Amino acid sequence: MNPNNHTWVEAFWHEHVSSLHRTLLSYEADRALREDLAQNIFLALLQSQERVQAADNPKAYLFRIAHNVATDHVAWETRRSWDALDDELADMLPDSALNPEQHIEQHDTSNKLMRAVRRLKLPLKQVVTLVLEDFDHEEIAQILKISPGNVRVRLNRAKQLLQEALHE
Repeated sequence: MNPNNHTWVEAFWHEHVSSLHRTLLSYEADRALREDLAQNIFLALLQSQERVQAADNPKAYLFRIAHNVATDHVAWETRRSWDALDDELADMLPDSALNPEQHIEQHDTSNKLMRAVRRLKLPLKQVVTLVLEDFDHEEIAQILKISPGNVRVRLNRAKQLLQEALHE
């Protein structure tokens, strides 16, 4: 690998690592395992850097890699305890002028939503996490290799299930 390509991979990685970590939260609760997944994604990026650079949408290509790695992980790993996410989700909440009761309610709602996202079947979870990372329907279709119409169907179904979960 030539040093210029390595520089590009590092810069590209640092540009997208935060959104990848947020996406990985929906696949794995355990911080150490998420770090392992992130390392696996980085290695896959290194191995396919030429294809990523040549892609029409390199970010979408990276997220396809990420979802493939995460999907493999979900297929082979047993479920772990989700309690470790509570503190991390609280840290992700925006600072605001909320009173303590509102802050607790917002924290509880965020936790409930993340638990509901984790319970979604994988095809629905993938669409939701990509929407949360600001991908449009065309990009999601490209990442998941499905039609934009299928993206809309999955997203509508996921929204319905998430609303039901939040009202339980």
